[in-house]
Amino acid sequence: MINYNRLFCVLAIIMLFQYCNTVPELNLKKLPTVEAQDSFTDLRDGTAYPVVKINDQVWLAGAIEYVVPGSLCPENDASKCLTFGRLYSSAEASKACPSGWRLPSDEEYKKLWISLDAPAGSSTFYAPYQYVFDTYFSVKEAGYYNNADKAFYNLNSNTYLLTTTLADELNATIYSLSFNPAGLFVQRIRGGLNNRFTCLCIKN
Repeated sequence: MINYNRLFCVLAIIMLFQYCNTVPELNLKKLPTVEAQDSFTDLRDGTAYPVVKINDQVWLAGAIEYVVPGSLCPENDASKCLTFGRLYSSAEASKACPSGWRLPSDEEYKKLWISLDAPAGSSTFYAPYQYVFDTYFSVKEAGYYNNADKAFYNLNSNTYLLTTTLADELNATIYSLSFNPAGLFVQRIRGGLNNRFTCLCIKN
């Protein structure tokens, strides 16, 4: 007499074995190595900034506040510099970082975004590891200043990070950041050399 219960169990085991052998390997993404370091105090004005090491890059992880002639507080409100940092033109930004630090290049930002799981080679993308920015960076949506219009735009909406890399003779390469549940949304754009943007600094 056929034991249907036993037959059913044997068939189930065979089917499970065949299924397991056809499941593709999981593509496990490598998480970035993130290490908070001792804060750094800018001896020029006494401002303290958080410092974070992400893989092999060390970042001064707060929007720079150092007063360079011509740099601006968002909406020309001095109290907003304490929250958002100052806004700098390309020429002003060359003097914004303290000794031992520098304004990052486009390539250095690309390396950061890839560490945060962004797709390589894309100009518009989500960087899913937004928690790194939320946890380790003190960067708020400072907007930017348009020198031609003499007006501020996008406060509390976007952050615009200035790089040393020229997009063309009139514009620098800029990264526009916005924070949302889907992840850190990043756009690589261009911005006028005389407009004012947020500066982060990377260690020499």
